[in-house]
Amino acid sequence: MGIRASGSTAQSVTLSSPSLTHGPSIHVSQTGHAILHLDHHSEDYLIPMPSVKVSGILSGTPSPELQGAYYIPSTNGFVGEIDFSPSPPSSGGGVKKLFKSSTSNSKNAFTAKVYRTSDPQKQPQYTIDGTWTESFTIHDASKEQDSEIETYSITSPPAPAPPMLLSPVEKQTPWESRRAWSGVTAALREGNMKGVSEAKHKLEEGQREMRRKEEKEGGQKWKQVFFFDEVDGDAEERVRGLKKVVDGVREGKGDWEKEWKGEKERMKVKGVWKVDEERVRKVVVEGNEGGLAGLHGELTPTG
Repeated sequence: MGIRASGSTAQSVTLSSPSLTHGPSIHVSQTGHAILHLDHHSEDYLIPMPSVKVSGILSGTPSPELQGAYYIPSTNGFVGEIDFSPSPPSSGGGVKKLFKSSTSNSKNAFTAKVYRTSDPQKQPQYTIDGTWTESFTIHDASKEQDSEIETYSITSPPAPAPPMLLSPVEKQTPWESRRAWSGVTAALREGNMKGVSEAKHKLEEGQREMRRKEEKEGGQKWKQVFFFDEVDGDAEERVRGLKKVVDGVREGKGDWEKEWKGEKERMKVKGVWKVDEERVRKVVVEGNEGGLAGLHGELTPTG
């Protein structure tokens, strides 16, 4: 399939009080992770969920900014460290900046480095410096001069994203997302917030009523069509292995077993929804069970 990702997250939101120099801001603390898998190389990457600070609430121009320092372990023998601090962190605990960046005090700035998991000195192979909203530069850390490998522009990417190949909305089944939510989308484009609320309410209430009816009359628990709720399994072993890597490189700071236990408990409460790839293949690709159009008979998302 190429590149796949799955994971779970939960948020804790707090509102900070305004100070003499800054207005109130919203802090979003996230727990959880995503596992990014590269089929061609058979590699896994454990990506944490960064915390977010949203300022500019009173001015009507909210501005989100990522915060904190994080590790991204992988199964290929390398670890990435990334720091979203707008200014160089103090020594100890955080990711150390390896060079002074022209963007170190810029909004949305970050620095990162990649090194071998087995290297106790954490000697970087590559470093990255820039902003995640504009551009960043990749450097060969083994070179003191002419170390720049590539600068990637987010605002002006070197190649446009390939277009999504989709059937026109009117030719989609009523259950395909773009058609099911077309009323909400149309209202948003018109700036009609009342229409957005009405279209969204109609769709959600239709689904709730359908679920209640199915469970009451059918006497069985409602079942998702293309997703299943999973906490244990192969994914857990991959996460446990990658979290061990993090515990090793951060020199014993933290307890991955305790962190994983807490994260797993949260996942049990919130649910971990995974795509049922086998069912997608049979129904969507091969057209079994009447394909998408045959899954619900004459029913539509609103009943």
